[in-house]
Amino acid sequence: MTSYIQQAINEGLISFDNQDFKKAKRINYLIQNKSYSYTDPEEKVRCMALVELIYEYGYKSENIDFEVRAKQGSSGKTSADIVIYFPNEIPKKPFLVIELKAAGSKDKEDDVRKQARSYARSEEISTQYFAYKIGDNPFKAFKINGKDTEIKIPYEYNKNTIYAYVVAGQPTDEKTAHYINIERSTPHDLKRIFSLCHNIIWQSGEKNKQKSLDEFNKILFLKMYDEIEREKNETHLEKYLFQTNVLETKNQLKDRIEKVFQEATKNRKVDTLLKPIDLDATQIYDIIEQLQKWSLLATDKDPKGLAFETFVENYMKGDFGQYFTPRNIVEFMVNISPVAWDSNFNSGSKFLDPCCGSGSFITQIISSFKQRYKNVSNQLKFTNESVFGSEISVDISVSAKINFALHDNGHDNVKNANGLNLKHFEWGSTSFDLILTNPPFGGEPVENKSKETSKDTNNLSRFYDYEEFEITRKRFDEIDIIRKKVADVIKHSDSIRPEYIFLELFAKALKEGGIAQIVVPDGLLTNSSIQDVRDFMLEKFKLLAVISLPQFAFSHYGAGVKASILVLKKLSNTKTLQIKTTKRKYLEISVKQHENQLLNLEAEKANLANTYEHITKINDEFAEQKRVIIESISQNDGAKKHLQTLEKETKEKIKAITETDNFKAWKKEQEDEIKQKITDLKEIIYTMAQADFTKFEPDLQHPIFMAIAEQIGYDATGRETNQNDLTDITPELIKFLQAEQKGQEKAFL
Repeated sequence: MTSYIQQAINEGLISFDNQDFKKAKRINYLIQNKSYSYTDPEEKVRCMALVELIYEYGYKSENIDFEVRAKQGSSGKTSADIVIYFPNEIPKKPFLVIELKAAGSKDKEDDVRKQARSYARSEEISTQYFAYKIGDNPFKAFKINGKDTEIKIPYEYNKNTIYAYVVAGQPTDEKTAHYINIERSTPHDLKRIFSLCHNIIWQSGEKNKQKSLDEFNKILFLKMYDEIEREKNETHLEKYLFQTNVLETKNQLKDRIEKVFQEATKNRKVDTLLKPIDLDATQIYDIIEQLQKWSLLATDKDPKGLAFETFVENYMKGDFGQYFTPRNIVEFMVNISPVAWDSNFNSGSKFLDPCCGSGSFITQIISSFKQRYKNVSNQLKFTNESVFGSEISVDISVSAKINFALHDNGHDNVKNANGLNLKHFEWGSTSFDLILTNPPFGGEPVENKSKETSKDTNNLSRFYDYEEFEITRKRFDEIDIIRKKVADVIKHSDSIRPEYIFLELFAKALKEGGIAQIVVPDGLLTNSSIQDVRDFMLEKFKLLAVISLPQFAFSHYGAGVKASILVLKKLSNTKTLQIKTTKRKYLEISVKQHENQLLNLEAEKANLANTYEHITKINDEFAEQKRVIIESISQNDGAKKHLQTLEKETKEKIKAITETDNFKAWKKEQEDEIKQKITDLKEIIYTMAQADFTKFEPDLQHPIFMAIAEQIGYDATGRETNQNDLTDITPELIKFLQAEQKGQEKAFL
């Protein structure tokens, strides 16, 4: 409403005593020539009501008045907050009276309704229409005709506001002036509206969270279906089905909506997934009242994912580290994907999201493909035969199927399963051209359960068949393997972080040259303890791009993990082997050059005890005594036995010293220093090997596109902002990727 208030200021309808009306203490209604305190919460409600009546319902400010005196019941004279008069009537004839209450008012809603009705029935006002508004909630309007019938506030006195598909630039006439298009909403506002819908279901006695979500998802399905159908028809001023109609009773609305829902589920072939709506007439009416004016397709977030956040608190913030991907990031990843720029990406290309959530990447890929390829048969072939996804949560996978079905009929391609266990699907390996996904990260490591006889593949905390994945093998120090200090045997870890396993899953699923665009925690790129994971990634993939996201990218989901988007291109097996072999060659050379230094440090560590001051003194004394005894051996036959006794006593003295706390503390300190020297030397060896690899193998090197997105179109709370660096990065990255495809990326840089 803030934009409406600013518009009213610009048009000279209202003014404030402060240029920033949010800080104002007084409001002036210029047409009414009345002034009130704007610090009164109820006055702010009146201001919002006024601009809504003007800009959404077509009423003129000159036909609206405030604080109109009237008799309320037997309580005597009082004032109605807002009265709308018929135009050009002398004397003035009231049309609609409205009672206002601030948010959090202690008045019961039914008492507010009765108060508004009393004004309408008063001798001074006498009208059959009355309404009330509490805080930010929508108007509740009624017509007195024997009994109070709940209606929508009529548009311009006698016309119902009708939500219709309005083609931009197409005209409307006097008869259709009240036909208005549905509006785009921000995720922040939409989540607030969803919360109101949640309360409508919850407060009506439905206390089961999953049941509440199931019912709301049916409503969302119908709402999105209605929008898609209108957009598909592209018929100017075609009415949306998902709206209330003036004088239509709640039961009539319920019957109509249930019939449309039944037709929609059959049309989209999800009638086996979605049971009939199980809400009463009032719940359906109230929810439609909240949603009817807003476009779900135009919002910046997948509505079904948003519904999960709203209805099932913290559902996606558990141990699995699963979070929905904001639409801005989804759109960016799709816009830089091959579907947008690669001429070879067509209806025969295959797409996969192995942890698809509610299907945001799937639906965005389908939409992008349809925008590029207008042939309907190609669209259907791609959607129904080439788009695949899996989701571990039963409930969320149903939402993904429904989301898929809203766009086309290939929802059977979405599996309810653990995406890590690709072998359990009929998709096959090395068959995908593109993977877009936000794999779970930040949760608990996955346990190795490969020996279990009963394999629950729908459990992300367990992972089976480790022996098939190279990345799950325990990593031994390659320098120690080269120096034959450890055996190069295959052993698997007891646990591993899921995002690491997904890296190999992508390698197994993609064709040679296929692209994976993934969201990863920055620790994967910077943590020194997982260099082996990075090495694995760079042996399997060509790293094309790194897009750094701000710290707050997922914070409104409760995730504070700093993340980046990677663009990876799968290498051929031959290239992977070449990289491994060549890197090993330079590492062996570097090890050989530093072998003596390593041996000296190891010898120093082995001889450490003999350098302890007290042990050194004992050894020196023994050496001197031994020298004297040896010199006297020929003169004294008992000298040899004496030497043996002396050696035994010396060993016992040394042993006693090594068992003291002082010695143990000293030894640990010295060992730690030597271990660090060995670690530092190994780092030098690895660094030199990598430097030689880079210097002498230019054909195995390539440029990487790197960018930092500090602003991504929303803030840490999820509120929309006007700054989005991703839109600026998109065209430059596409140029780079196109040049890379042609082998010209060096020239590009």
